[in-house]
Amino acid sequence: IKFTDTKEIGTEDALFNIQYLEFAEKVNVLNIPLYNYLKNNYESLTKLYKPNLFQQWKNLYSKISDLIQLKNGEFKKALNNRIALSIIGLSLNETFSDKSFSEKKNKISEILHDDFYQKAYQDLDLKYFPLHWKLFFFFAKNKWCVSLLMMAIVMRFLINKK
Repeated sequence: IKFTDTKEIGTEDALFNIQYLEFAEKVNVLNIPLYNYLKNNYESLTKLYKPNLFQQWKNLYSKISDLIQLKNGEFKKALNNRIALSIIGLSLNETFSDKSFSEKKNKISEILHDDFYQKAYQDLDLKYFPLHWKLFFFFAKNKWCVSLLMMAIVMRFLINKK
């Protein structure tokens, strides 16, 4: 196993961790933060706006899908959940762009109409979510792009307010 270039998959460690866990006999989880991303570092992988993030994450999900092809249905369900929940990051990413509101809405529409996301939202069970996330993912499932973008803008405001 090896790290896949972030230019291809948009993240530095997700795919590597999944590949590595295939060989792990035991895993211990520490419930403490050990590092902190700085969004205002424009040279960072976590810089504010990533124009290719949607395609990169599709590449990531395709590679993960290939890895779990022979696994049981729980792995596929987990991947679909990850895909469905990733609209949070993708919609927030759009709020950081210099595009017009209409262009941002169109990009979110493109994402929500993508086959990966269509399939992921078919199986996403909203009953476990708190009310605000139920609303957010209801908008995503029903492709209400303006409402979803408005919620992302509010989220960005709340994040920046901290």
